[in-house]
Amino acid sequence: MVQMVQTQTNQNGATATRKTSKKRASKVDTVPCGVCKVRKCDDEYSRSWTQCQYCLQWYHNECQGLEENEPVGNFACVECDDIE
Repeated sequence: MVQMVQTQTNQNGATATRKTSKKRASKVDTVPCGVCKVRKCDDEYSRSWTQCQYCLQWYHNECQGLEENEPVGNFACVECDDIE
């Protein structure tokens, strides 16, 4: 949340100041990997990510034992794959 100060001047030249709040839209992807917990925005190596189709958690391919650029269709993470 961003705090803003707004100043207005009326017809008599008097000024009034008030604080307003505005939610800032986050453009940074802060989703963490379900295994190593590194957030996408902090991933210095730009590794490939895959989303589990069951729990909807995101994972680095390497954290799930997949090749870096391996195309993944209906992916189930290790935990969800054990449930099935």
